[in-house]
Amino acid sequence: CDSEDCSLSLRQLRQQRRQEDAMMMEESATRGLCYMYEMCHCTSQWDESSTTCLQGTCKFSPHAPPFCCPSGGNGWFCSHPHCDWASKPGSWESCEWANFNSPGDSDLPGQGYFVAVPERQQQDTSGGLFVLTDIDDTVICSGGKPGGEDKECLGTSKKGLYPGVAEFSLALARGRTDIMQPPKVIPLSARPSELKKILAMKSDSNENAAYQNAAKRLGIAGWGMDTSHAQYGSLWDVTDFAVQNRLTRYAHVGYRKYLDWKTKSERLGRAAVFMGDNGQGDLVAAEMMLKRSAGMTAKQGAVHMAFIHDVIKRCASAECRQAWAKHGIYFHEHYVEAAGIAARQGFISSASCKSVCAAAPSLPCSCS
Repeated sequence: CDSEDCSLSLRQLRQQRRQEDAMMMEESATRGLCYMYEMCHCTSQWDESSTTCLQGTCKFSPHAPPFCCPSGGNGWFCSHPHCDWASKPGSWESCEWANFNSPGDSDLPGQGYFVAVPERQQQDTSGGLFVLTDIDDTVICSGGKPGGEDKECLGTSKKGLYPGVAEFSLALARGRTDIMQPPKVIPLSARPSELKKILAMKSDSNENAAYQNAAKRLGIAGWGMDTSHAQYGSLWDVTDFAVQNRLTRYAHVGYRKYLDWKTKSERLGRAAVFMGDNGQGDLVAAEMMLKRSAGMTAKQGAVHMAFIHDVIKRCASAECRQAWAKHGIYFHEHYVEAAGIAARQGFISSASCKSVCAAAPSLPCSCS
């Protein structure tokens, strides 16, 4: 080439390189902000260490800010999803889980980007169950934010105990044969562990007294809440309450409760049941517990089923409840209804179901 043409080509090449370098710098700057909006379709076996992203599914969530270019495209400020976390040792925390994440939508496990959960198997509860329970909007009514979502407080009042919850917990702990030495209930709360001195469940609390009295009425001594082994959340989970960056609501809160169970499961020595609500992350935790439990035995602390209090009124239809029940997750409006479901499934005895009804006589009862 002549000198003039070569000079022009070099200038064009340098200009192109500067543009590419600038775009890389801009993407690097926005990457740190956009990273938290990355999502993919996770697939795994029962153990989360096998978790991987399905090829071609990495993208930004609909909640990503415009400079992440969630709809694709190129530009000075565009970042591009990488899902690097998927190449690290598998974890379910960054995966997407059904949790009624969008208004009007009825999420289900395995639907779209949501992780699949195995269908339930027939379970034997004759030896009783370890009951793992959330507290706010499951045992006591929060009255609404910031502690929870339930403003109605059916049958009770703000900070009051839900009618029949102690009796239902006892019924699950005793199993279908009504054992006389049931294991105590273990609280799994989202309350920050950093504030345990203020917010922790106490052995002399009104809630524990109600549980103890429910057992004493049946001649069972020493049963109640195992407050010494209660598990709590973290202040680091505050991002779940501040912003929804991915499809899944309260994913970090749910994952922490799952980890609390996972670290204790083998020490339980028998099967377990989880009680929670769908206001925050309990449904996510239940799905994770049930997915992992598909590869575990009862003596390893497998979770056999979950009962979810429908505080956000998103699963009242028979169609919705049947779809979730296929996975061992049972929605209910109140604990008399939950007892009827458990009795029909053979998880608790008819006598235990009736004791729940007796504790909440104003609610409709059906134990057959």
